[in-house]
Parts: sequence; structure tokens; C-alpha cells
Amino acid sequence: MEGLTLSLFSRFFRSTNSDHRTDSAVTTTKLLRKCHFEVMEQRHLLTANPVIAGITYLEDDSGQDITPDFFEVTFQGGSATTQMTHFVINGDQDQSGNLTIGDMIFHVNNSQIGANSFHAFSFVAEKSIGVTQDDILDIFVSEDGLSLEVSLKNFVAGDKLVFTIDVDEMERLRFDPIASGVEFEGTFFHATFVDEHYTFDALEINTIVTIDGGFQQPQTAGMFFDYYDELFSKAASIAGTTLNLTLDNESGKADRTAGAIDAYELQPKPVSISGHVYHDANINCIHDPDEEGIANVFISLQKLNTTTNVYETAAVTKTNANGYYEFGENLGLMPGTYRLVQIQPEVYLDVGASAGTINGQSVGQVMNNTQGAPNVIGNIVIPLGGLVAKNYDFKEVLPATIRGSVYHDANINCIHDP
Repeated sequence: MEGLTLSLFSRFFRSTNSDHRTDSAVTTTKLLRKCHFEVMEQRHLLTANPVIAGITYLEDDSGQDITPDFFEVTFQGGSATTQMTHFVINGDQDQSGNLTIGDMIFHVNNSQIGANSFHAFSFVAEKSIGVTQDDILDIFVSEDGLSLEVSLKNFVAGDKLVFTIDVDEMERLRFDPIASGVEFEGTFFHATFVDEHYTFDALEINTIVTIDGGFQQPQTAGMFFDYYDELFSKAASIAGTTLNLTLDNESGKADRTAGAIDAYELQPKPVSISGHVYHDANINCIHDPDEEGIANVFISLQKLNTTTNVYETAAVTKTNANGYYEFGENLGLMPGTYRLVQIQPEVYLDVGASAGTINGQSVGQVMNNTQGAPNVIGNIVIPLGGLVAKNYDFKEVLPATIRGSVYHDANINCIHDP
């Protein structure tokens, strides 16, 4: 797409207070052939809540290292198409990159350093919700045991993954098979999400919790805390739904539990709009393979300002050698209501225009400009990010000519002799 300075074309493309939210189609008798298009109903733009992931840890302490430790992971918020694909628990509490005193390790095999018995990752199906063993794509524990990474599929809001694994703590002289909640505190948690319509920006969630002895502890997303109920409560108010996770002292083991959250704001992905301007030689309103595009035709993309109810120019481009134009994702266009305005190419006459499609569904409405030509396609409602609106076409035809002679047919033979 060729970028153009908007001010150069202000005399062609203007938005005034007479531009209304809903464009109305106007019939014209000036066309050689009229193309008819269905008026689509108005759609509403959709929004998404922040997405909040939560995780809890329970040291299953029986006085010996014969049973593994217990984790549960879930998330709430986001959109209907948001999925968690990956999460990491990082026990490198001082972020030194090396095993140091106070770090947590995952002791999963006998070749790793650790205390007493080891326990590999094990999926707990009977306590998980909406997740199967097949949804766990990969489990990776770093060689030093500091990091656990889990990759998932089909993990949506409200699902819960429950698993066990052995956690040990690096002490000054040796490893401790028992890692309490306060010892696990300071371990890091990070979740990764995907959505076909949104990207994810980190969201800070902070609170101050009063714990034993009146100590004021600042808490934030991305880190485990021994006292986590207030942090979870604040996260739930932002997500709009309570996290379905065990509370700090729900099982009567407050000293053995810790919890963490990770939070993101959803940002719509850019949208794109494209189409063609072509010579509709047979005037059938269909872009046949042998019909050539028309180059260097100016197209204005206008977006409805929902505050002022006025369309405003968002971008201007012109067709390439094949008559193709595109307002691409590089422009950062956000979901909204758009319209396209074509400047009539010289020499050509209007045949019509056609609303294109979004996800295979026709969206938009063809209407006439102030000169009565069908050079506007409006009501292009793009409700979600990442959508592609295509085949918004303008159809033109070259004028025909008729000529002949009036002569004196002296020999009355109906032939124009020299």
C-alpha cells in the first residue's frame, strides 16, 4: 500500500457534521445497470475483560519426602477466544541465574540434585476441570531444576489444571525436602496467552497485606506469596469472576501454601480492509478474470467517531497497477465502523460497487455520493481485532461511442459510394 499525506487530498475527502452514523442507500437512474446489495444490520463492537491467571502451591508435608507437592492453575477473564498456552514457575528467587540459598528446585529424577525422594510431573485428572492429559503438550524442567515450563492446548477460562511434582529448597549446607509457603514465597510465575483477536499487555495488580505481627507486605502480580487471599480477591474483582482455586488456609495448612497471579490487558489486533477498482466491461457487477483493474484511483478510508457521530478520514491510498488497494495492518487500524469513498477515475463511468466480506459474511452497504454515483461503501462494522475485510470493490465502465453518416444516395443502391 502506498502511503499518502492526508492533507494533499483534503479537498477530495471531507468529513462534515452531516455525516451520520448509519449511511442510507440512494437509488440512481444514471447507471447503465444497477447492482443491488443487501443492507446488513448494525453490529456492536465487543470488548474483553482483563485476563487473570492464578496458581496455588501446597507442600504436601507428611514429615518425609514420600509424597509430591501439589499445584493448581486456572484463569478468568479475557475474550471467548482467549487460551492459555504456556506457563512457567521459576524458583530462582534472587534471579542470579544460578542455584543459591533460598532457591526452589523441581526434583524430578535421580540424576538431579535434590533431597531424598524425587517425584516427576503428574497430571491429577480427578481434580482438574476441562483439561485432559492430551491437552498437556510438553513439560520441561531445566537441568538445574530451577524452572518448570508447561505447554498446553484448549485451555480456556474456567479450566483448571491440577498436578503434582516434588519441590525442594536450597539451604546453606544442603537441600531441604520441605519447602513451606513462606519459603516458596518469592518464586516467580508467568503465564502466556493467545487470542486471534487480541494481543496482551502486562497489567500491574498491587496490594498491601497486613500479616503476622502487623507486617505490611507489598504484593504484586508475577510472584508467589504465602498470604495470598487478598491478592486473589483483588484480581477477581478486576477479572469480574472469582478464581476457582483453594484459599490460603482452606485445607488448614496455611503455613504450607502459597499463591500467585499473572495479569494482562487485552489490546485489539489491527484490522485490514481491501478491494479492487476494475473495468466491468460486460457490466455484470462481477469481477471476471479477464477484466482489468484500474490503476491510480484514490480511495479514502473513514472511521466513525462514536463521540461526535462524524466520520473522520483514517487513511488514504490509491490502487496499484492491478487496481488493488489495501489499508493494511501496518496502519494500526482498530475495530470500529468504517466507510470507503472512491474518487471517480477520469474517462470511466460508474457501474456500481459491492460490499465485501468479513469471515465469509457480507458486511457493509453501497450508497451514492452527493453526485449520485455509487462511490461509497459504508456501514463496514468490524467488531473485533485481527479481522480481514476484503473484496470491497468499485466497478467502472468505459463509455461507448456510436457514429455514422447521413448522405445523398444518388443511385439509390443503399451503398455509400465514393
